[in-house]
Amino acid sequence: MKNMDSHKHEVNILKATVPALSFDGTTPLDEWKKSAEQKLNELLGLPLSWCEPIAEIEYKNEYQDYTEYRFTVQTEPNYFVPCHILIPKSEGSVPLTLCLSGHGGGMHIAFGKTKTEKDQKMLSDWPHRNMAKRSLDEGRAA
Repeated sequence: MKNMDSHKHEVNILKATVPALSFDGTTPLDEWKKSAEQKLNELLGLPLSWCEPIAEIEYKNEYQDYTEYRFTVQTEPNYFVPCHILIPKSEGSVPLTLCLSGHGGGMHIAFGKTKTEKDQKMLSDWPHRNMAKRSLDEGRAA
């Protein structure tokens, strides 16, 4: 793979892969459906299990125009999701924008904080990724 593009290498692996649960007719359809459903439920983490709705504030930072809270929320037993909320300093209640950061540089990009030169370049090239700043500029919490 020395001179091969890694993306092409991955595509070639996927092309050669035969899905483990593909239906080929050798198993009765109802039996295949049951095993496929069991695997899908396993991969999706189903059935969902109830957990105590625990939220814990890790810190609060005051800025000139807004207040930032970092907190965690238990979404599954023993699984805590880190979150931030930026609340503009204004009178009364404000609408909220959920900023979903996806799979990239990290959630810090969504609220305009850079940790590396790569982050700085990313925000310079794609300023729309700083979703929280736009929300705050428009009077919304993020």
